[in-house]
Amino acid sequence: MILVSELYEVCSDVFDSTETQFHSSLNLHGKHEPIKIRHKQKIKACYLISKLYEIVPAKHKAAWREDILAHLDIQWSYYEKKYCHPRGDDASVSSREYADEIDKILKNHKKRA
Repeated sequence: MILVSELYEVCSDVFDSTETQFHSSLNLHGKHEPIKIRHKQKIKACYLISKLYEIVPAKHKAAWREDILAHLDIQWSYYEKKYCHPRGDDASVSSREYADEIDKILKNHKKRA
């Protein structure tokens, strides 16, 4: 719960959701409607998925990523091209700061685990 709460704070400009909806969606619980990605924030959503994919248990990785992309209505071809964009040379300052915050949260999560 701590991880999702920290991510929600950083992602509140990326997704149009409550924290409960955000948590349910990331965990693929069907209790809530899928969260919506805000206008022009899909690349940041892809970055978040790519970073969470790294910590999902190995036996669930591929299925989780496939399901979360479908849940968020992101095509695989788009994801594959854009997930690392916030770390690219042509990324905006906003995208780089977002990536830094996500990376920091996940690094701290790994220390706590």
